[in-house]
Amino acid sequence: MSVEPEIFALLDANKKDDDFNEGRVLEQLHRRHERNRTGVRKKIAQVLAATGKLACEACGFDFQAVYGERGKGIAEYQHIVPLSEARERKTRLDDLVVVWANCHRMIHRASSMWTVEEVIWISFVLWRNWDNADPSTPHPELVFPLLAPLGFSGVFNTF
Repeated sequence: MSVEPEIFALLDANKKDDDFNEGRVLEQLHRRHERNRTGVRKKIAQVLAATGKLACEACGFDFQAVYGERGKGIAEYQHIVPLSEARERKTRLDDLVVVWANCHRMIHRASSMWTVEEVIWISFVLWRNWDNADPSTPHPELVFPLLAPLGFSGVFNTF
């Protein structure tokens, strides 16, 4: 595991100042793009009706399959064309994808956002060895249909 050198610079074994202040209330003014929660609920209902589960459309992870009832309904969403790249507009359900928090975080991690397709691709590159995969790793058959519109075949080793 690689850790940035700056993080190690924060740790000094000779110092005893491992406590810090938090919790102060700050006032902030933000501009953000309006999101319509009704549209999100409709997208989640659409995915549930079509698949019977609420799995991440980027990596296939299903919180309920792993965490049981506690994981039911855990999902975020991503606009295929980010709201920041367009003015006010009509959004269709097909303009949204259901993602889980880690994939969503990776999409937004830098100023040049990744697309959902890029996250799908990276997920497959990282999860090449399906025989030794973690039990929560989705089987390729669950995720290959997501790659078909991108032109990828169902034969994994041809990527």
